[in-house]
Amino acid sequence: MNPQKHNHGRVFRAKIVTMDGGTEYGEWFNTELDLRASMGPIARHLGKKYYCEASMVPCAHAECNVDQTPKVIAVL
Repeated sequence: MNPQKHNHGRVFRAKIVTMDGGTEYGEWFNTELDLRASMGPIARHLGKKYYCEASMVPCAHAECNVDQTPKVIAVL
């Protein structure tokens, strides 16, 4: 099966990088809207960088080999 012919869907999470290079990851959400709602009450601090990452949802088709590596899609 061609991986471009069916919809995997995506999940989203926050990635926070601190000045010392440490990385914190949030939980995965099913929509960008859910991620935005979870980030709303968080006070953003100078010296930290905030990103939104997306990853493809795994597929049950044995022939399907989609890249599930999270990719930064926005800077929060």
